[in-house]
Amino acid sequence: MLPGVELDVPEKISFTITVPQGKTALGVGESVGNVDNGDGTVTWRWRETRPTATYLTTATVGDFNYMVGNMTETSTGRTLPVYNAVDSTATPAQAAAIQTSLNQAPGQLNYLSGLYGRYPFGSIGAVADRAAGVGYALEVQGKPHYAGAFTSGNPSINLSTQLHEIAHQWFGNSVTLQTWADIWFNEGWANWSTWYWSWKTQGGQDPAARFDSAYASPSSDWSIAPAVLDGEPANLFDTFPTYTRGAMTVQGYREIVGDQRFFAFAQLLQRKYAYDNLSTQEFIAEAKRASGLKGAKLALLDQYFQQWLYGTTKPTIVPESF
Repeated sequence: MLPGVELDVPEKISFTITVPQGKTALGVGESVGNVDNGDGTVTWRWRETRPTATYLTTATVGDFNYMVGNMTETSTGRTLPVYNAVDSTATPAQAAAIQTSLNQAPGQLNYLSGLYGRYPFGSIGAVADRAAGVGYALEVQGKPHYAGAFTSGNPSINLSTQLHEIAHQWFGNSVTLQTWADIWFNEGWANWSTWYWSWKTQGGQDPAARFDSAYASPSSDWSIAPAVLDGEPANLFDTFPTYTRGAMTVQGYREIVGDQRFFAFAQLLQRKYAYDNLSTQEFIAEAKRASGLKGAKLALLDQYFQQWLYGTTKPTIVPESF
């Protein structure tokens, strides 16, 4: 069964990693200096001063082309360090393709900051590693990891994937799930963020059209409830219930309440639950309070969330129901 223990969010976390000279060692947070130990080893130190869910941390050691830069967060004027590490085995063409994507990360961060509020951490970056058999990306706090950058015939970091992982810094990293059964919250919001960004900046499909298409598709499997996942850990990252249906739940709420209330709600969650856990039930309660609905329509909104997050059949309540 899915574990019900609340995830740990310590106040701060530090990394002290000693490696052979020439290796790169990355932790979460900002660099606080390297020390040459004079014996052929170097100690790298990192510190994250903001509360961090422990599952979002990693110590990454390898042969990388390591680059340190900076960016300006336009919504606040802050200067953020940018730490990027690309596997040193990348060919010049591969490295150039990956760097082209990494160069767009500051713009993507600023786009999301405009939607959700101040970026919740003190730095940004990425790790693109050639990891055999690992084809996925991970939303490591402040430094998403992109093993998938080397899995295709034309290696690069997919821009939608990069946007997804940066969106997690707000939804999933700063505001994180309470138990693993709430994973739809992390992935649903990040997936919806990709839908919206793609539509607004890349000429992609309108999120409302994505909702309608998935709702009408005969291949959509409604039998696994996003907030329950049959109590089966193997379903945690099942695409339809966790990513697609999670994003549809978010998009449906947007259509029900309108953009002004929707984005105000997204920013409310970031303020009220920053560096903390959020359960599905707390999410529903906050969404209802932020909706502006009353009486029968408010009761209908509650039923909407019950069907979309806990139901094991195709929901009958859709935005047009309101």
